[in-house]
Amino acid sequence: MVEELNQIKNNVIDKFGKFTYVKRIIKSHINNGNLDKAKEKLDEYRLMFPQDIDINNIMTMLSIIENDLDEAERIALEGLKKVPFNFDLLYNLGFIYKLKKQHQKAADIYIKASKVATTDEEKRDVKEALDELRKLKPDIDFTKVEEVNHKLFPLKTDKSTYIGSPLFPINKDEGYFTQYYEGGYLGNYPVQLWNFYKTEILYGKKYGAGEKSFKVNSKSIIPISILNQNTKVRLKVNGETYNFNNLIPNRFYYFPIKNEEEIDINSNGDVIIGNPIDIEQSKKHDIKLVLCLFIDGLSQKIFDDYPIEKIMPNTYSFFKKGAIFNNCYSNAEWTLPSVASIFSGKYQAHHNIFHPELPHVIGQGYNILSEYFQDEGYFTFQACGDWRKSPSYGYVKGFDRTIYQSATMGSLCNDIIFSFLENVRAFKNRDHFAWLSFFELHRINEGLNPDISVQVNKTLKSIEKEEKHEKSVRVKYDENKIQRYVEEIRRLDYYLKLIYDFIEENYSNDEILISLFSDHGQSFLDNDTHILRDARTKVPFMIRGRHIPSTQTNDLVENVDILPTILEKCSIDYEVSELDGRIPHILGGDKKKEYVFSESKYPGQTYKAIIRDKFHTVTFESEGNVQSDGRFILGNFSIKLENNLTKQDETNEQSEKLNKYLDIIISHISAHITT
Repeated sequence: MVEELNQIKNNVIDKFGKFTYVKRIIKSHINNGNLDKAKEKLDEYRLMFPQDIDINNIMTMLSIIENDLDEAERIALEGLKKVPFNFDLLYNLGFIYKLKKQHQKAADIYIKASKVATTDEEKRDVKEALDELRKLKPDIDFTKVEEVNHKLFPLKTDKSTYIGSPLFPINKDEGYFTQYYEGGYLGNYPVQLWNFYKTEILYGKKYGAGEKSFKVNSKSIIPISILNQNTKVRLKVNGETYNFNNLIPNRFYYFPIKNEEEIDINSNGDVIIGNPIDIEQSKKHDIKLVLCLFIDGLSQKIFDDYPIEKIMPNTYSFFKKGAIFNNCYSNAEWTLPSVASIFSGKYQAHHNIFHPELPHVIGQGYNILSEYFQDEGYFTFQACGDWRKSPSYGYVKGFDRTIYQSATMGSLCNDIIFSFLENVRAFKNRDHFAWLSFFELHRINEGLNPDISVQVNKTLKSIEKEEKHEKSVRVKYDENKIQRYVEEIRRLDYYLKLIYDFIEENYSNDEILISLFSDHGQSFLDNDTHILRDARTKVPFMIRGRHIPSTQTNDLVENVDILPTILEKCSIDYEVSELDGRIPHILGGDKKKEYVFSESKYPGQTYKAIIRDKFHTVTFESEGNVQSDGRFILGNFSIKLENNLTKQDETNEQSEKLNKYLDIIISHISAHITT
């Protein structure tokens, strides 16, 4: 039996060894100028290993050699969809844009390549390319090299913030504009206090001084923000003039327009004018409120020792009228890739968001959760402080309003809840889609002080033994952290009752779809060491509302299933083949899920994956570490199959199932295996 396992591994290792050999032949033909032979061998290789992005690199080089720059660009961009931070593809694409005399594009791509360069040779090559561009075109904008990590939003560079400037601009004057929300009377605050900023983000356009005329097609709210002190705004509506001379810079003001009419807006300085917000709902929906309650770091494992009806009685009382899933698993072990799977309905291999420092942006080439609802005519709103889901990661897309403040200094549950209630109250005649992020449970590992109701319920011993901040995925079993964790859960549940009561008082069950879920659990809940163990990846998923049965189930589900489930229950069309998630069987899906899949793809560490089914758990680990572009050498990988009930290793007894699940794992990582 051991020989059978070795044979399974050797077959995979030998296959990838053959791939390496064929690639060497192809590159040898190219270096010797035998392009026809290289193409012939490349066609053979594409049949063997079609997901290898080295194919894109080779084909890009061939097209450059043949001076077919449009084809070279197409092939490089196709490869970057699969592996967006591959140095060779980025460098070659920058070279293509330089040859096409698209110098700004070349600079932007070279700068991106510089951020993923790892070897001295790569760093030298990209520096020389940028220096050459500077000499060739001194007027090129090289500011992108100064961009900081998205998790520091609203910080843009070390010396500037996004206040007054657009995210994801169509041009320099149109996009998602970030302004202060509340926060006093100053027009600007010191950059050093960026994490104190409470911000509001709306889609709009910047206009210069002078008169702007607009046609409003329905009763609407017009958001307007001035950018500089002493800017005066004059509105002319239905023949009547209104003067606004004391507006505070960098705040959105909401101006009600009660009828369908022409309006003139005159200013003596720059202004941002947001998209008009309809007061009345134009397209009627059966479901009036779609609400996502995202609790970062809530582990289903905690309910083994502290039953949910005891530590989250309000949540349990609300969701027991809907479906509660006891066996939901996150597709990754930490927030960045995991929440991306919730928003996209895709596994990491398809949303490609994994790197803790590089500038990922979600929703490139596909719709995300908020965009589906915005397109459907819902008023879309989010309140968030989660820095791995910040607006500059792309999570502002599809939201009519976003309230964001880094959870290091704000965005506690009371802020989040009241921002939501204020939004619904302000736009009471609209159907709402809202996403609320709760960060309290994550604060435990960040070394952030708990609120008073948590502090007074802790013991002196637990306060004395609180450890300093460390990465949450590496935290060891800690009874003191568990005590605080439970108290934070109780506190959060206490305040969530405000939302539950508001819903019960204002909506019928057929008018709502409310869901609660998480992105990962906590490592301090047990003594296990595997990064993808239950304590880390088993998470709650609850959903209540129209056409949702009242039930608790042990059926397997995973986070990629959340998006299609919400869309399906709201009767919103989507392309099933574009999503990895599926509707749970108990909610109307075709069949019960056979297995769930979780993976850890973190630079500098080995790639790991787990497949769980009803009877067994398969663990997989690569030999090589994950590189900056997400690729890794498979090498002499390890794989084991364990019985869920007995915890016995049944790798040799279940070789057929092992082979099946190994094929599934390889299919997930094929584009990221390097040879």
